[in-house]
Amino acid sequence: MNGKSISLLMTLVLLLAACGGKTPSVPASNTDVVRSPAATSLATAYPEPIVTTPIPEIPSYPAPATPVIASPAIPLSGYEPQTGDEKLARGPAFLDLATSFIAVTTAQPSQANAILQGNLTDACHHLRVVISKSEQEHTISLEVYSMADPSKVCAAMLQPFSASIPLGNYPTGMYTVLVNGEKLAEISTDYAPQPGDDQLIHGEVSIDMQNSQLVTTGIGTIQASVILKGTKPGCHQLRVVVNQQDEENEINLEVYSVGDPKAICTAVLQPFEASIYLGSFSSGHILVHVNGEVLGEFGLDYEPQPGDDRLTRGKAFVDLENSQLITSLTRPIQVEALLRGSLPDPCHQLRVVVSAPDASNKINLEVYSLVDPAVTCTTVLKPFDATISLGAYPKGHYIVDMNGELLGEFDG
Repeated sequence: MNGKSISLLMTLVLLLAACGGKTPSVPASNTDVVRSPAATSLATAYPEPIVTTPIPEIPSYPAPATPVIASPAIPLSGYEPQTGDEKLARGPAFLDLATSFIAVTTAQPSQANAILQGNLTDACHHLRVVISKSEQEHTISLEVYSMADPSKVCAAMLQPFSASIPLGNYPTGMYTVLVNGEKLAEISTDYAPQPGDDQLIHGEVSIDMQNSQLVTTGIGTIQASVILKGTKPGCHQLRVVVNQQDEENEINLEVYSVGDPKAICTAVLQPFEASIYLGSFSSGHILVHVNGEVLGEFGLDYEPQPGDDRLTRGKAFVDLENSQLITSLTRPIQVEALLRGSLPDPCHQLRVVVSAPDASNKINLEVYSLVDPAVTCTTVLKPFDATISLGAYPKGHYIVDMNGELLGEFDG
């Protein structure tokens, strides 16, 4: 090799050495090296993934001065589901929609009560009522059923019931009441005088006293309501003022209508039906008037009174089809007879004598009327609706007669 070639080769070697950089040393074993996260072959991404949890939406509060209608509490009725119901068997409750109804108070806010009447499968079944309501949809739903101990054997005989169920308070408006999905009634809560009524004209209403009625339910304590039927001017609104029990034990209902004097109204009368709750009563004998006329009476003292010997005895026409026995859910059983019918006229007073059970467990009710012979009265039948306490009874089967006719049977 000549000198020129050697010189060129040396130049190439030096150039390659300058471009190659430092050659990294390789450790003899991986076990001697602790790698940092940044140096590992499976590097962790940075930043780490962030898991976002959706924030639940919280209903906004109303703006200041916005009225809030709270859902009012529903008073207890005694027919709510009970502790231990999970050990019982569920059964039906046969509701009589024709005789059941809703009554509302005329006070504001209005209180509604459901008067439910019907039958249970037998005396071993117990009534249950669950209430739910939607003020936005203006509906009140009642789930009505019965519960029974499946280990008990009971006589296969229908057990009548009559229950007053408080539904709570409601603002002014129209509400639909459903029972087990069926429509029971539509109620209005604006029968009481309203603000602005002083700017309206008052009108008369015609009350159908024959078809209006006084209804009472309850054991020991009576829940009283009236069902008013009649007609009013077509574009008028109904108003009812209840003047509560006075010193003479009388309740007076003032019923009228109000209308806008600027409204153009046809001369067609509009029928109405209004159920008005009168309250709860535990004693006394109460006479109910509507616009000055006697609608009916109720109380717990239909037994003979001092001075009856100076009165004349008359008949009492009892409607056995619509009269019934009512038993409590407690032990021993408390029994009441709900008697419906008519007296010869408004001057006659109802009397009921309850006999003790005889040797065959038969109870007899002697029902009649008394009148002052010196008093002159219009000859029009006066309907009555009387709840008669028969007392408490031990275990056994009892038959109840009314003036010699069968009223009903019950098991103690």
